[in-house]
Amino acid sequence: MTRLLDTLLRLDNLARIGARALGARSACGRELQQAAADLRRDLAPLALHQEAEQPDPKTDLMRVLAAAEDAGLSWPDIRDALNRYHETRTR
Repeated sequence: MTRLLDTLLRLDNLARIGARALGARSACGRELQQAAADLRRDLAPLALHQEAEQPDPKTDLMRVLAAAEDAGLSWPDIRDALNRYHETRTR
C-alpha cells in the first residue's frame, strides 16, 4: 500500500508540472494548483497521523544522518560510526 504522504508529494509535484504546462497564470493552471492545495490541506493531518503510526526505518535513518550532518559530522565520521556499530552488533 502506498503511503498517503508519498501520494500527496507525488500529487503536489504533478500539480506543479501540470500548472506549468497549462500556464501557471491561466485559469486552468490556477484551478489545478488550488485543487492540489485543498487536497494537501485536507489530507495532510491524516497523512502525518499515518506516518506517526507506521514509522519507516529508512526515513528515521535519513533523519539521523541529517541531524549528524547538522551537528558538524562529516561523511567519513558517519561512515566510521556506522562501521563501529556494525562491528559491535555482529559479535
